Amino acid sequence: VQDGGDKLDVLELYLIWAGYAEDYEATLSYAEEYLAEYPSAVKAKGYKAAALKALGREEEANAVIADIDSITYSCSDTSKMIADSLLGRLDNAKAVYKVLLEQYPGNARTESNDYELKNLFYDAEFCQMAGRELWVKPEPTPEPTKEPIEKPESGETEPTVVEKEDTS
Repeated sequence: VQDGGDKLDVLELYLIWAGYAEDYEATLSYAEEYLAEYPSAVKAKGYKAAALKALGREEEANAVIADIDSITYSCSDTSKMIADSLLGRLDNAKAVYKVLLEQYPGNARTESNDYELKNLFYDAEFCQMAGRELWVKPEPTPEPTKEPIEKPESGETEPTVVEKEDTS
């Protein structure tokens, strides 16, 4: 901003970064700061609602979602697609994308930020429409467990102790 950059562009980058880092307090803060400058920003509202949901503030999140849903969008509004993707509403996001494909076949992939649309990249139908490879959700790695050693004669368990050999 000090070097002449647009404040909203910088805030948007911080907003996306905080969302990617799953720092929901920061995401909420940047979304609110962005909305103070540009109150009708659908994408910022999507980030705000997603952050509120992640923070367990369902009632506030639902109010923001209702606000998002009350706005009439242009068919080419990729901000709506991003907001729906962030909120896990994939059917809505795919419907917007289908309209983009029909009306602007050469520019349908105007939004290339993978994080913002990440929920869609796990969806086979969307990836087929977008000509993208399907992302595979990584399997959570199980925590290693230490099995207690059983004594065969009694069935009881106890920790194994290794004694140091006396070499003197």
